[in-house]
Formats: sequence, C-alpha cells, structure tokens
Amino acid sequence: YLLSYLVRCGVCGEPCQAVQRTGRPAPYYFCPNSHVSAGVEWLDAIITPIILARLKDKELMARLSGGDDAAVVAARTEVAELQERLNGFRDAAASGELTAASLAHVEARLLAGIKAAKRKATSAAVPSVLRGLTGTDDIARRWERLSLAGRRQVVATLLEVRLDPSRTRGRAASEDFDRVKIEWRKA
Repeated sequence: YLLSYLVRCGVCGEPCQAVQRTGRPAPYYFCPNSHVSAGVEWLDAIITPIILARLKDKELMARLSGGDDAAVVAARTEVAELQERLNGFRDAAASGELTAASLAHVEARLLAGIKAAKRKATSAAVPSVLRGLTGTDDIARRWERLSLAGRRQVVATLLEVRLDPSRTRGRAASEDFDRVKIEWRKA
C-alpha cells in the first residue's frame, strides 16, 4: 500500500498501517490507537495527484539542488574549474596571445564541458529517487511505471501526510478532505 506507515495519525502521531480486514469491503489505513482510519483507495486518490503536481513544478529541481554532499561538491567544483579555464583563454585572446579561431575552438569544447558538468551537478543534488521524475512532460506515465517501493520512496522524500479524525461518520467521512494534512519536506 502506498501510504502504509507513511501517513501518521493527527492525534497521536503514530504511523497508520494499511490492512484488509475480513468483513470490510476494501482495505483501509488505521491508527494503532484507533484515533483515525481512512480507505486506502480514498487517501491514495487524494495524495497521488498532489505528488504528480509537485513533480511538475519546474522549480522543484532548483529547490532540491541545495545539497552539499561529496558528489555535488565535486560536480560544482568541476563547473568552476572549467569556467576558470575558459576565462583564462578569453583573457589570452583579449591580450592577443591567442587567435580568434583558436579561442572559438577552445571555447566550443569548454562550453560543452561546462554544460555537461552543470547537468551532472544538478542531477547529483537531486535525491536519486526523484531523478527522471522531475522536469519532464510524462511524469504521470513515469510514476505509473515506478514500483510500489519506488513510489513510497518518492512520498517519503517529498512529504509527510497526517490524517486527522473525521468530523463526520460513514459515507460523509469520504467527503472530509480537510482532515488530510500535508507537510512538504525540503522543497
């Protein structure tokens, strides 16, 4: 189940488990302390479009790219070093030590290297589970192709879901969308 142990009870904070009980028509998420419960299908249908909309956010990648682990630092260092080399060649051309044709040749190669290093730096900064999901037009199709474990990783990476008690009972509770609280992580 997508949100089993990822959705938390809004009363006690305990993770809610998904179960299919005998006598119940469909599986549901429930608090171990019996504070809240909600149908799996109902809650998943609320959360999935929200996640897909978040992944379509063009600025998500930029907000997630603030990491400073070794791979990110190395990739950003490579960008800076290539840019410095390019600036050195441009200075040499400006002072007449390098011909315009030579500068054009060197510049083309270094700019391609800088572009590749920037892509590597951006990719390294994004959590691996989100690589390939953000910044594309076919996010929904890619989401569908993810394994359940992959989808659960995306949920755990992007957000925390809290389920408050419903103010109503029975079928009317399925209309109580306000009891679903979402807190975004990192981004």
